Amino acid sequence: MTLSWLTLTPNNVVHACSGGAAVTVQGLLEGADYLIHAQVIEIDDRAQNAILRVNNYLAGGSGPEYILLSNSDPIHIEYILAGRSSGSDCLGISAEYNLNESLYLFVDRTSNGSYSIVAGAFNSLIYRFPQPDSTVEVYLEGGWENGGQVYENIAERNTGQDVTELEFINIIKQESQQESAEPLSDSRYPLKAPLLITTTTQQYIMPIDWQHPVSITEETFSASQHPLYYYGFSDAIQCAETDNYIISPDNLNIAVFSANNSVCFSWASTVVGDNYVSGEAILFSELSNTVAVWNSCELSIYTTGYPRLIQSWYELELINQRTLEGVSCVDFHNMAVWHPNGRYLAYSDATGIHLWDTMNASEKSILLIPKDSENPAVPNHFSPLGNYLNYTVNGTTEHMEILFGQTYPNGLFSPDESVLINFDSEPTAFGYEICNALDDCSYGARDMFISFFDEATGEVVGIYFPTEIIQTEWIDDTTFIQLSCDADEEIICGVFRWYPAFHGWSNSRISNGYAYDYDHENESIAIVQDETTLYINSEIYPLMLSDDEKVESIEWLSSLFYRD
Repeated sequence: MTLSWLTLTPNNVVHACSGGAAVTVQGLLEGADYLIHAQVIEIDDRAQNAILRVNNYLAGGSGPEYILLSNSDPIHIEYILAGRSSGSDCLGISAEYNLNESLYLFVDRTSNGSYSIVAGAFNSLIYRFPQPDSTVEVYLEGGWENGGQVYENIAERNTGQDVTELEFINIIKQESQQESAEPLSDSRYPLKAPLLITTTTQQYIMPIDWQHPVSITEETFSASQHPLYYYGFSDAIQCAETDNYIISPDNLNIAVFSANNSVCFSWASTVVGDNYVSGEAILFSELSNTVAVWNSCELSIYTTGYPRLIQSWYELELINQRTLEGVSCVDFHNMAVWHPNGRYLAYSDATGIHLWDTMNASEKSILLIPKDSENPAVPNHFSPLGNYLNYTVNGTTEHMEILFGQTYPNGLFSPDESVLINFDSEPTAFGYEICNALDDCSYGARDMFISFFDEATGEVVGIYFPTEIIQTEWIDDTTFIQLSCDADEEIICGVFRWYPAFHGWSNSRISNGYAYDYDHENESIAIVQDETTLYINSEIYPLMLSDDEKVESIEWLSSLFYRD
């Protein structure tokens, strides 16, 4: 299960493909938290979601100076751009925002701290006055009748009136009986993704507007909460057991398992095994265009209706199949990794690790790494470009160059595979090396230190040199982040940013802390400084937790900004 898609954004906007009525100004005021006059200062890569600077609050009282307007879920945008929308699912790309444009909006705060637009089926979503004589349509008289019931705040279509900006402001003042308010100047700039906080007792979502974390329940992680679970030609609802599911890497497909050994996909035919097998498993390729399905000793490869493969949309197509060697094939279920190109699969069986061109039905797989002990050989991951396979055999973890079979130490390759952070170096005081071109290595950690100061005097009271490497993550081809702790004092840890320098490599400490997560899409970092304090993009966020609660880990969830 992945949490990457979780946004907790309820849909407060009334959409319709056809039919419906308009909402009066009074109805919009009652349904919204605020009516704001704001300016667009930042937009996402499709200009669908924006950060606004609020000039003033015309209704609802004062609020933050900056808000994130979540108009289109990034997963919905990707779904449409991938050609998955049939047109009958009421999804579409909304009108784009323009930087620095001035807007009037009825908005509602959602549970993740973003804001959504409140409107009726035939209301304007955004009220713009680009010219002095520009007008917008508003509805003042309700009384729409449907099935014998009269709705006071719903108006018949085409009964609105066009008003200028000044007239619009006066109407709002009259209908709301409120004076406009200035925004809160001490509010923080919003984040672009919520943060999942796991404590010793429960989990929370930290909203993007830095408000108090919200407790979450198991229902929050149900497959039915996925933005596409009910959309399009979804078959996922055929499998009722929504607590056992997998999300594809592109977030556009949901595979739900059921007790009869069937796997229901969100948009594809259902895969049904011949017999019930405990431990049934699937694995999406990194491109989400293919999926491996284990059923007892049969390993099958299906395409997922991926347009670029010229497959029939919304259908799974069996393209290849292999029989695993071994008595208990369940042991090898999901013991595989996809190559970044979505074509080659490295999988294990009783004979070792095989490399398989899954799209060539006539070609046999290659026994890449033979088993040499009672324990299975396990593929762990491919390097970013796919030239090296990281694997574990007979208790040893290392890399194998796919083309020539040469082996290299365990570690983490940079995105361009020009640098390897080697975690299996000879025993040294520092425990790892940074290797350029795989043959010029230097010891890392020699310059890392953590200082502690007396709060009253400001004097240094302790200096520690962390040598235990807990977590490493490449940010780009030349920069990585590392979490390191003191070998003797495990609670003394720091997060460091490493980058090339004239003398080799250098680092800068980002913050003290024992856990972190980096959001690559939005270049944001969150660090657990201590058990109740977070460091987020240079800002400190104290958590008000009960005495028995301590933060264990954090994880960025789905970005509310769409990124190409």
